[in-house]
Amino acid sequence: MKKYTSLKLNNEGAALVMAILVIAFVSILTTVLLYLANMNYQMKSTDFKTKDVFYNAEVPLETIRTRLVMDVATASAEAYDISVLNYANVASDVRASEFQTNFYESVIEAWKTRCKNGSVEWDWVYGLTALYNEPDLDKNISPIDGSDIHVLKSTGWSDSTGCSSTGCTKSYHIILDDSITDSNRLKVHTETEGVNTVNKLRLEGVKLVFTKNEFTSIIETNYNIIPPSIDLSINSFVDDDPTEAVKRKDIDFETCVTYIGYKKQ
Repeated sequence: MKKYTSLKLNNEGAALVMAILVIAFVSILTTVLLYLANMNYQMKSTDFKTKDVFYNAEVPLETIRTRLVMDVATASAEAYDISVLNYANVASDVRASEFQTNFYESVIEAWKTRCKNGSVEWDWVYGLTALYNEPDLDKNISPIDGSDIHVLKSTGWSDSTGCSSTGCTKSYHIILDDSITDSNRLKVHTETEGVNTVNKLRLEGVKLVFTKNEFTSIIETNYNIIPPSIDLSINSFVDDDPTEAVKRKDIDFETCVTYIGYKKQ
């Protein structure tokens, strides 16, 4: 008579193998998730740094524009006072022309004074360097430290900052196009708009290189300056106050200074 014996499977170690497989799977999954999270963080960090450099590069140029707007306000008042003195003796179209001429001369004279360095009448490196330390340009207008700005000249639009000293640690480099003579950097240009010929004052050849956290942003621009629109015709007399030659109104001097030929990368 045959005897049948039952076989018992030996499952010893199976639980250990399963545990190892689960741990390996979880480890791989965790590694992948950490890798993706790190990549996402790196991309966001890079994006933040590039945007930070991209937008902060505008600050020194906006400071120049703010100073120009302040000069426009002062020049407008000076040109207006001259126009009022000769108001009754000059035709309305001549008044407007003289107001524009006196306005431009006033703005140019302000910058000529700012850029005068000893016997040198037009030293733009000196003038722009001093600009960022002018007392009325407080931190609300110019939030950057003037000591972190290096103003220099470079022939053409070279990508190199052209620093004369090795290893310049300053973040901002304002580079003036040396192909434009200093005496002609701020001058009146005649342009044709439709059938009319207009004069506009222009500050030319300004380039900014800003480097931070190994990222660099470059801006090239000119500044266009025009006088505010003031009605100097005889019809602008104030009926109830004959002592006031021209009707007073609010003037937005910000619109008088604009960027032209603006390029940013």
